[in-house]
Amino acid sequence: MALSLTPAGDPAAAGTPTRIVTGPQQTVLGPSGNIDSLYATVRDSKGLHAYMSNAQTIWYDQLPDGTLTHPRVILRVGAKGSPDQCGVHPVGAVYKATATHWVTFYHGEQANPHQYGGNCYLGPGKRNYTRWSIIQMQTFDAGRTWHKGGRVITQDSELSSWNTNPPPASNRDDVGSPRLVIHGDHLYLFYRAMNRQSRNVWQMSVARATMASLGKPGAWKKYFAPQPTLLNPHPKASFSQPGLGGQQSAIQGLPATARGISWNSYLGSYISVRASQDGIRLYRSEGTDFTRWKPLKQIVPSYGTASPFGKACIPEKTPSFPVAVGYGATIGWTGSSTATGRRFWVYYMIKPKGKCFSERYLVRRQVALDENLATYPKPRVSTGDVTYKVSFSAPHKKVSRHRWTVKSKLTRNGKPWSHRKVTVQANRRSRWVVADQLRSSARGVVTLRGKAKGRYRFHVAKSGDYPAATSRKFKTPRR
Repeated sequence: MALSLTPAGDPAAAGTPTRIVTGPQQTVLGPSGNIDSLYATVRDSKGLHAYMSNAQTIWYDQLPDGTLTHPRVILRVGAKGSPDQCGVHPVGAVYKATATHWVTFYHGEQANPHQYGGNCYLGPGKRNYTRWSIIQMQTFDAGRTWHKGGRVITQDSELSSWNTNPPPASNRDDVGSPRLVIHGDHLYLFYRAMNRQSRNVWQMSVARATMASLGKPGAWKKYFAPQPTLLNPHPKASFSQPGLGGQQSAIQGLPATARGISWNSYLGSYISVRASQDGIRLYRSEGTDFTRWKPLKQIVPSYGTASPFGKACIPEKTPSFPVAVGYGATIGWTGSSTATGRRFWVYYMIKPKGKCFSERYLVRRQVALDENLATYPKPRVSTGDVTYKVSFSAPHKKVSRHRWTVKSKLTRNGKPWSHRKVTVQANRRSRWVVADQLRSSARGVVTLRGKAKGRYRFHVAKSGDYPAATSRKFKTPRR
């Protein structure tokens, strides 16, 4: 089935470019543990915005030079047992049904209830294999607040039983890492999954839903090519299988780990990028048929040995821990996640050698097709993490000396935010205080410096494989 998706008004294909030039790496954000997803952008009446995620999704304002400012949390993981208990990772585009009603989708991760009490990311030797699915999310106020919908794409029901075996068999029940493409009167989600013929190997697949449906659960149909039979030796592929539990087939030539997909007006085709230990490689669709792809060019050579996921890493004490690279995105010269031209950006995550996964960086490179690189200012680099202040009252009298409940006044990025009760526990030996989950702010372990009575500045980050960032003491209290 030839799937033609030429955006109206775009010129005809220019063929293969004779020269592709790649610029030096620029750091945009980091170090941070929140760079665990595809970098994506969206524009509204106030300007350009960007978002990335891990245990929570953070929204930024993006300045013309690429600097990311004013971080705020727009989406958090769900409760224990929910489809997004262990991760919320939105895709790289937003469908604007109206000026204020927007729709997009995210990759959710659910913990296996049959392992380790159904908890997430327990660390080396006790990894809980999660189940991935793709979930709808909507905003009715142009991105200020977001609301979760239901699952729209899940794995083939024949492959979706919970599995506790090591990878790759443990990934049989996953569908995830989605990318949204908008064209005509349909929404298209590319995603990676195994199928009945892939033999425990992830492959790239695609599904679609009408725009009128807003991509709600039950509206999606997976791309499926039946196996040849004696009665039908040349079956036709079509969008015929249900998004929830139906079969899927692989598209040709695009690796499962390729990420951001955008229409390139200069090439007259879609482009995608794969960022991994093997380097950074661009791909293009065969004209306007994006079920068939081919390599365009490797723009960054191999990085060497891959960094092992789940292996113990001690900050500043594991110098041999290898580099990690991933989450490539193609971003237009003016910041679009959906359209590129002769010049564009490739964004990706990199974890330097010797660093742990809590110290990742968002970086970018300029790419020029049959043109010279343009002079462009470097963005101002920040960690991009949302920071909080907590003002603690006196310890509760009815609890033990080293465990008490306090009322907290919280401000987010310097603005009044919330009032909540938090239970904290002191550790005499290390002088750290570990708080229970702040369910109203972000899920994960919160680490505070000092003792409970006083004011502190801290970061919220995922526990386990991605430990909380080191806190900065705001004030040393006395007892």
